[in-house]
Amino acid sequence: NVRCICYSKYLSERDFGLFADVFSGFHVKRMIKYSTIEDYCDDAFLEKGDLTGLTRDLLHGNITTQTSQATTSSNSQVLLRTKTAASWPPQEILLVDEVDVFFGKSFYGKTMNYIVMLRTPEVKNIMKSIWEDRSKFHTWKRHYEAIVDSASYTALCKKHPDWDFLLEHEVSKMCRHVRAFDSHEYSLDRAMNRIGYKRMDGMDYHICRGYLTAFAYLNEAAKHNLRDPDMTLDNHLGLQISCGSHLYSDIQPACILGVSGTIEALGKYEWDVMNRYRIDVYTQMPSVYGKSNFHFLDQAGEKQLVVESNKEGYFREITDAANKAVTDGRAVLVFFDDEKTLKEYTLSTYFTKIVNKGILDETLAHEEKDYVIKKAATSGQVTFTTAVFGRGTDF
Repeated sequence: NVRCICYSKYLSERDFGLFADVFSGFHVKRMIKYSTIEDYCDDAFLEKGDLTGLTRDLLHGNITTQTSQATTSSNSQVLLRTKTAASWPPQEILLVDEVDVFFGKSFYGKTMNYIVMLRTPEVKNIMKSIWEDRSKFHTWKRHYEAIVDSASYTALCKKHPDWDFLLEHEVSKMCRHVRAFDSHEYSLDRAMNRIGYKRMDGMDYHICRGYLTAFAYLNEAAKHNLRDPDMTLDNHLGLQISCGSHLYSDIQPACILGVSGTIEALGKYEWDVMNRYRIDVYTQMPSVYGKSNFHFLDQAGEKQLVVESNKEGYFREITDAANKAVTDGRAVLVFFDDEKTLKEYTLSTYFTKIVNKGILDETLAHEEKDYVIKKAATSGQVTFTTAVFGRGTDF
C-alpha cells in the first residue's frame, strides 16, 4: 500500500483527483490513499484499539481499571493476530508531500490529543455559570472556589464519586480558559452551525481548543447566531477527558519518501531531523518551467524595494503597483503575511481602486479556491491572498 500525506486537505484532494485516472489505468487505485497528516495520525491512533470507547465506559462505571487494562491487552492481541495472519494489505510506503512542513514547527515534536466528552446537565449548568460570571472574579482561583461551592458541582461529584480529582482538574481548567477567551480567535460557519479554526491553508471544524471552543459556542448563542442553540450547546458542552495522544512524528512505514520544492532552502537542523527517519538519499529535479524569471532587488525600475512608515502608505503602494501591472496587461498576485493584514487591506478605500480582483483565503470552500486560482493568471486580474498559498498552489 502507498499512503500519501500532506499538511493541506485541499492539496491532497486536488492531487488525488489529478492522478486518479492514472491509478485506475494501472489497477492500483485501491492500494493508494491520499490524506492529511492528521487523518494519517488518526488511523495510527485507532490501531491501538478503541481507547475512546474504553475511556467512556470507565467514566460511566461500566468497567474497572483492571478490566480496562485487560481489554486493552486483548484488543492489542486481536489486532496483532489479524495483521500477522493476513497476507493483505502488504507493508505501507509513506510519501510525504511538502516533507519539510511535516518535519517543521507545525508538526514535528507535537501531538494530536484525543478526548472523550462527558455530557451531563450538571456540567452544562457549571459551564453556563462560568461563562455568565466570567467578569465577577479577579482571579481564576476565586472563580473556581465559587463553582466548587455550587449545587451543580456537588451534584456532579455525587454522580461520579470516584472521579473527584478529575472533576477538580477539569473545572479549574474551565475557569482558566474563560479568562483567556477575549484573545481567542475562531470562525463561525453559520450555515453548518459549527465553529472552526484556521489550519494551514484551510479551515478545520474538527479541532477543539480546550474549553475555549465550548465558550465560543456559548458566546455565539448569546448573540443569537446559532440555529437550534439548545441542541448545539448540548453537543458541545461537556467535560473534555483526555484519552490519549499521538506524536505526529511517531511513524514507522516500511519506506518513507518525501517531496518538497524548497530543498535548497533547508537548514542543517532540518536535514538532521529527516536523516533520523532514514530520509538520506536526495534527488533534485529541474523545473519543467525552465529558469525562474523572478527578480527582487535586481529587478528593473526605480522601486526594487519600498518601505513605508504606516499602513496608509503601504496600502497605497500596493494598489499603485498592482494597477500599473494591470495597465501593462499582466496578472498580479499580492501575498500578505496573514489573513488579518489581508482583511485590513480589503476594508480600506484602496481595495476599491482595483477593478478586476479576487480574494484567496483559508475560509473558502475547495470549489471556490479552484475558481479563484484558475482565474488568477488571466490578464488584468489582481488576486489578493496570504503567504500560506505561496506553497503548492498551481496558479
